[in-house]
Amino acid sequence: MPFQVSWLVEKQVILATASGECTMTEVAELDLQITEFLRLSRQNNLTHLILYLWDVTKFPTNIGEINQHSDSRREPNFGWVIVVNDNRLIRFVANVITQLTRMRFRNFETLKEATDFLKSQDTTIDWSLVTIDQED
Repeated sequence: MPFQVSWLVEKQVILATASGECTMTEVAELDLQITEFLRLSRQNNLTHLILYLWDVTKFPTNIGEINQHSDSRREPNFGWVIVVNDNRLIRFVANVITQLTRMRFRNFETLKEATDFLKSQDTTIDWSLVTIDQED
């Protein structure tokens, strides 16, 4: 699974993208990178994560194992987790994990829907700092 983690909005919104088949090892590596970004972010406000998983064809379904490798959820400034995807299984797994960990969570089918939602939830985000086109 090729994945990439970057700032959508510098130190405010993380964008993680993945494609292809995801292994548990890769999910753990992705979580480590997300944790690093959370630690670099603005500490007095929430930092949100958008997981763009539109091109993912296979994802681990062992919820307990995924939960074991989710250290990022322990970061005190972790805000919303938003999954952009239309795969019902991936949405279900993400929904169960975030319910078990009591994280703020939403699913959307487009990046624009995800960012519109964040705009309604966190007015402190400086959207003038967006680093990519949100129309995908």
